Amino acid sequence: MKKKILILSLEYFPYVGGAEVAIREMCKHLPEFEFTLITCWNDRKLAREEVIDNIKVIRVGLGVRGLDKYIMTIPALLKALKLNRKEKFDMTWGVMANPATLVNLFFKWLHSKTPYLLTTQEGNTEEKIRRKTFFWSPLYKAIYKKADHIHSISNYLAQRAWRFGYQGPITIIPNGVDIDKFTQSFSDQEKMELRNKLNIKEEEKIIITTSRLESKNGVSDLVKGFALLKNKLDLPLKLLILGEGSERVKIEEIIKDNNLEESVILTGFVDQKEVPKYLATSDIFIRPSLSEGLGNSFLEAMAVGLPVIATPVGGIPDFLIDEVNGLFCQPGDPQSIADSLFKMINDAQLSERVIRNGKVMVVQEYNWELLSEKMRSLFNKLLNKRVLLAAGIFPPDIGGPATYTKKIADELTKQGFLVNVICYANDKKDYFKPYYIKRIFRYRSRLTRYGVYFWQLMKLMKKNDVIYCQGPVSSGLPCALASLVTGREFFLKVVGDPSWEMARNRKVTTDNIDEFQKRGDFPFIISIVRIVQKFVCNRSKRIIVPSRYLKSIVQQWGVKEDKIEVIYNATNLSVMDKKEFSDRPTILSVGRLVDWKGFGQLIDLMSRLVKESPELLLLIVGDGPLRNELQNKINDLGLNNNIQLTGKVTKDKVYQYMQKADVFVLNTSYEGLPHVVLEAMSARLPIIITRVGGNLEIINDGENGFLFNLGDVEDLRKKIELLLNDKSLGKRLSDTAYKNVQRYSWENNLKSLVNLIT
Repeated sequence: MKKKILILSLEYFPYVGGAEVAIREMCKHLPEFEFTLITCWNDRKLAREEVIDNIKVIRVGLGVRGLDKYIMTIPALLKALKLNRKEKFDMTWGVMANPATLVNLFFKWLHSKTPYLLTTQEGNTEEKIRRKTFFWSPLYKAIYKKADHIHSISNYLAQRAWRFGYQGPITIIPNGVDIDKFTQSFSDQEKMELRNKLNIKEEEKIIITTSRLESKNGVSDLVKGFALLKNKLDLPLKLLILGEGSERVKIEEIIKDNNLEESVILTGFVDQKEVPKYLATSDIFIRPSLSEGLGNSFLEAMAVGLPVIATPVGGIPDFLIDEVNGLFCQPGDPQSIADSLFKMINDAQLSERVIRNGKVMVVQEYNWELLSEKMRSLFNKLLNKRVLLAAGIFPPDIGGPATYTKKIADELTKQGFLVNVICYANDKKDYFKPYYIKRIFRYRSRLTRYGVYFWQLMKLMKKNDVIYCQGPVSSGLPCALASLVTGREFFLKVVGDPSWEMARNRKVTTDNIDEFQKRGDFPFIISIVRIVQKFVCNRSKRIIVPSRYLKSIVQQWGVKEDKIEVIYNATNLSVMDKKEFSDRPTILSVGRLVDWKGFGQLIDLMSRLVKESPELLLLIVGDGPLRNELQNKINDLGLNNNIQLTGKVTKDKVYQYMQKADVFVLNTSYEGLPHVVLEAMSARLPIIITRVGGNLEIINDGENGFLFNLGDVEDLRKKIELLLNDKSLGKRLSDTAYKNVQRYSWENNLKSLVNLIT
């Protein structure tokens, strides 16, 4: 069955502007959807209901243009709700923030799970909009804030949406041009007939603008600039102004004051069908706008083959490059307008260049078929399931969980899901985001932090179809509690045992993770964490772990085996294809600086290795609570020239270190499934890791790397020296590892994840 989309627009055909044309053209190219549009009645001669192309148009109001737009919200909302009971709309689409799209806002409040798309293509200045909407500012801003997604026709309007308080993803799809309509040929006879109709002589050059006669379009500045040009240039010129508006009287007075009655033609309203002929008969197009959402008139003039002059305001710089496909003049500056016109008239090479480049750009990038395909993808994304990722950390924070969550968000977005993220943050700074991100400030009080997270999570749960929680405590506890209140199910990712990590960090135990599971006596806070993680796991619908080993750990918490699904971690397989060896033999180890990673033991071993190889370098990449202790050990052993603690670095920097290392070592007492080892395999690094946890599931001793028993430092030393001295052995192991790691692709990971959670 066709998906049903409800459109709210202040006006629609026969009243024509850029927004109305865009709706009509987009919908004509998307026949697989069923569109219903509610708009103002405006004129009692118009039908209350009719079908235009493939859109069912319903008009509400009193049939009085100018009044209907102020009173349409309530009757339009009642009509929308009545239709929804019968039709059950799959999505609502609001065109520009105005009284019509208040209906989208109210509809969203009443039907929170119905996706709401807002298109922004307002041409007015932000100052004017704020002035006109100040008395209903909270509702006006809510039109932006409550949208699930915003479609803007320019970068300028996208930035404006964020300034009005919107925090979610924005897709930029400009309006297009009817290429066939604006590239059609007109005979010399047709052009001459139009000239005769307008009383324009054959030798006179025509400067044209197509514009509503409103202050934002700078038409009065154009007339003043044209007067200056006439005084400077001794050429027969005519200024042709197509359009009507509130500034007509003012413009007529300027024409009279400058004695331009014979040189400036005000045509009034011209039917859209006739506009291409007017453009084709002219020589230069100009509109010195003071503000512009995008500026379709410029694109239409380019398609016809006219040189275009514009101002660098609003969305115009998105498509116009000065002296490449057009020419800029300064807004509100008649002298600049005159100078730009003079330059375009007298520089034939410039004129030919901007004509050629402009036409090619419009035909290739602004045709409705291409733009409709982008809109189709956006509709499908909004109509697809919405996924909420409840995370502890997220970029720009650095760490494996943050990297994983961002990668999942990116990949799900590419697959057409609408993704939302909630996470903790150290500050309230906003960042660019291709999806909605709600950042919860890390208050000093853990209770306050969790409380705010819980409250925001409850609101987000109502709007999303799938909730995927990235851990059993910091995000898991609020998620489980919100699930109790809302009744919504959630999926849970578990990559370790938080209670064991806390116990080791607080030095209340030296047990490895397997020994820890068998204990029955825990300090109070550790017992609380164990109760929490068991509660969260049992509350979740399914639990996702990265290894069979970690599945066995979670089972020991009292979780049923059939509730736990193993989905192996993934790595980017194409990041590191080329190995660049450094001058010094280099051992690389990566991880958090915590005691179970065994970095202290590795540093002690280096004091023996450097006796045989004084140039040997150990790079320890990562940060953590043991950094000062490890640095002091390095200082005491006099190994500052042989061991470097890099601290926290970006993922790209880790890849650079992997490119230059000779051996990768991980001396850890616990790993669920080490993502960093997959990356080392992808980098074709010879690998030596402990025979513990999930390591055994990815490394086969002697085939694609070396395993050694935890604490067997002598065996570790021998294997490091063997790989440093036998490059052919290292190459054989790393080549096999690279082949093996291919199955840990994001494609496989996402396929398994999507099949499970959707």
